[in-house]
Parts: sequence; structure tokens; C-alpha cells
Amino acid sequence: MMRGVIKMAVFFVGALGVLVLCSLAAAMDGSGTEADPYVITDVTELQAMRDDLGACYVLGNDIDACDTRTWNGGVGFEPVGSDPNGFTGKFDGQGNTVTGLYINRPSEGRVGLFGFLTGGAEVKNVGLADVDITALGGSGSLVGASNGSSIFRCWVSGTVRGTSTIQAPLGGLVGGNINGSFMSQCFSLADVYATSAGSPANRTGGLVGLSNKGSIILDCYARGNVTAKNKVGGLVGDNTWGSYGGYIKNCYSTGHVTGDGGGLVGYNWMSGVTYDSYWDIETSGKTSSHGGAGRTTAEMMQEGTFAGWDFDEVWGIVEGETYPFLLWELSGVRLAIARLEGAIGRKVAALEVLDGALEQEDEAYAVLEEVLAGGDYEGLSKRDIAASQRKIESAVRRQKRSKRVVLGSIEELEDALLSLGWELEPEPNEPAPEPNVPEPNVPEPNVPVPGKRLNVFRVQR
Repeated sequence: MMRGVIKMAVFFVGALGVLVLCSLAAAMDGSGTEADPYVITDVTELQAMRDDLGACYVLGNDIDACDTRTWNGGVGFEPVGSDPNGFTGKFDGQGNTVTGLYINRPSEGRVGLFGFLTGGAEVKNVGLADVDITALGGSGSLVGASNGSSIFRCWVSGTVRGTSTIQAPLGGLVGGNINGSFMSQCFSLADVYATSAGSPANRTGGLVGLSNKGSIILDCYARGNVTAKNKVGGLVGDNTWGSYGGYIKNCYSTGHVTGDGGGLVGYNWMSGVTYDSYWDIETSGKTSSHGGAGRTTAEMMQEGTFAGWDFDEVWGIVEGETYPFLLWELSGVRLAIARLEGAIGRKVAALEVLDGALEQEDEAYAVLEEVLAGGDYEGLSKRDIAASQRKIESAVRRQKRSKRVVLGSIEELEDALLSLGWELEPEPNEPAPEPNVPEPNVPEPNVPVPGKRLNVFRVQR
């Protein structure tokens, strides 16, 4: 009898339009285990993750979150997990995108799609497009604070704003990457703005606000503009804290940085380290940083700048045309095109080096010819000089044959690209083709959108 009363009560609550998270979680496909995760198919189910913070979830499709602007009296989406009751489960976006997430909670900290990750939580393979986030510090678009947790292959575009009266961090993707957290192969295109009601520092970064205590940021980048009072960086606001700080490796940033800080890292107090990471000194407006090395825009578009980076499995670049991008952003044909173009670009660069060597060898041959004609052998015999000249001539012939082989291989690679739908650049006297009509919400040039459109790169020769 009691069960019947409860079922009737739930029925009438639903009829009145009141959200009952437990019933929504039960309605999802799956059981919430790692072997059988809940499958989220709409934004209401996305919000229902708050009902089971230790479960496993996947996105079954792209999610339209634009309706969150009208939720909860205009404050929008309620972050999943809070301190100390954080999200401890696993979330896999499976390459899908959540579009239009809105949160307007200027008096609340630990704000993001996930407010607080802890206990070894994992978030991966998800994009947030066109976010609009306003919060107190300690916030980001995807995660407010990641405490001993992992974030992998995630990205964001849009705007993140924060206000604070304490040193609470604000980041484009994550507010705080703290206490041994790990972040890899993520990027942010979001613009980040922090204001302070008093004198405290902002700790504001294009990707992460604060990284500390052995936390790692590996193979990531930020392209958005960052504005704050101080401790502001294009990638990380503050890479700091304690007997061992944060660890940044193989990362870069390009956004304009406004405030007291650095092009890549805004501040580093005690032991934070940065390896093989760079920022664009022209686009950022900053010539110094508390970590990393500054480079010109042209240098940032050359593979040779990024010593030690993995351009086979992790990164891609179109020489002289794009900043580095993550290969996971591409898929199928797009990935094949990018790799073929990369191979062509490297071959073209090698040919330029070879041409320089051939020119020098031709000059050496000519000098020896003059020596033979003048008779001034400087202690060498005429036979020795003539023998050296023949060796140079032979080496040049071999190199020219090698050059023909390389040029032939480039033609074969271009034929392969053509079969994949690639278009060659028109010759100078050819009329340019009609421009393609861009899809809506296409980001700035040279930034491939994960799984959304074919960004055809071209190699200039």
C-alpha cells in the first residue's frame, strides 16, 4: 500500500513539472557502472548527474544546453559536485559537444559543468562550445577545481568571467588543477576575464587558473584572450605552491594577456616548473613569463620551434600556416590529410636545405676551377685538386638524383591527397576558386574544430 502511495506522489510531482533527479537517472539507459555507464542524451539528464556523483556516464550524442539560460530563476545550470561532496565517478563525452552551457552565479565558487572533481575522478573526450560562465573565483567552464583527478582530450570555446575578493583561481577550462591532478591534450579558445573587488591577486589563465602540488599539464594549449589584475597568464595564472609546484610540459598559448603577469605563466611561487613550452610574444603583447620561452608568430608556426614534441602521435602542424594542433581534433580523412600534408611540408623543408647545399657545392666547384686555371695550388698537386673537383661533381649529381626522387614522392603524396578531396593552391596566374561558404560558428582561422568540419590545410611551395 505504501509503495502505491509513493508511486502516486511521484506521478503528481512529475505532472506539476518539478524536476526529480532520481527518476531521471533511473530513466537513462545503463546502470551507472564502468561496464554499463549511464547514457546521457539531453541537457536535463546532464544535470541529473548531481543525483549520483560516483557513477559512470557517457554522452550518447551532442547536447544542446541553450535552455539553461532560463533555468533556476536565471542562474542557469547547477554545477555537478561541490566541495566536499565532489564528483568521484567517470565521464566520457565520446567526442560529443555540449553547446550553449550557461551559468550565472557571481557569488558562488567552484563553478563549471563539474564544480569539484575528487577521489580520482575522470573527465574526458568532451567539448563545450559557446559557454557563458559567470562565477566567483575557483571556477572554470568544464571544471571549477580538479583535486587529484584526471582530465583528458577536452576543449572549450566561449566566455568565462569571474569576480573575487580572495586569491581564487579562474581558468578558461579549469579553475584549479590541484593536489596531483593530471591534464593532458586539452585546449581552450575561451576568453577569460577576472575582476577583483579589493587588492587580491586573480590567478587567471587561458587554460587553468592555478596548478599546484605536483599537478601536471601536458600537451595542452590556449588561444583565448585573458584579462585580470595580476598573476595572469596566457596558459596558467599561477604554477605554484608548497615544497613542489605544478609541472607544465609541451604547451603553448597565443591569446592577448592584459594585466600583471606573463605570456604563458603569470606567476610561479616555489618550485613550479615549465619545460619545452612557448607563447607568442606578438599576439600576447608580453615579452616575459614565469616559465616557457617567447617566440614570434612566424616561429610559432614552425615545427622546428617545438623541440621534443611528438608530431607523429600527438601534435600536427602545417608549416608556416598554423599553430600546432592536437591530432585527436581530427578524425578519419581529416587526420590522413593532416599527416600527408605534414609529410609534404617536411619534404619541402628538406628540399630547401638541399638546394642550399647544392648551391654551396657549386660555388666550391667553381673556386677549384679557378685554382686549376690560375696554377696557384698552395702546396697541393694539380691532380689532388682535380680529384676533389670530380668528387664534388659526383656528389652533386647524386644529390640532384635524390632531389628528383623526393619531388616524385611529393607528387605521389599530392595525388593521394587529391583522391581524399584535397585541393591544390591555384597557380599565380590561375583564378582563385569560388570561396566556400563557412558553416555557422566556425572559430578563428587555423583552429580545427573537433569532429565538426573538414579544415583543409595547404602547403605552400
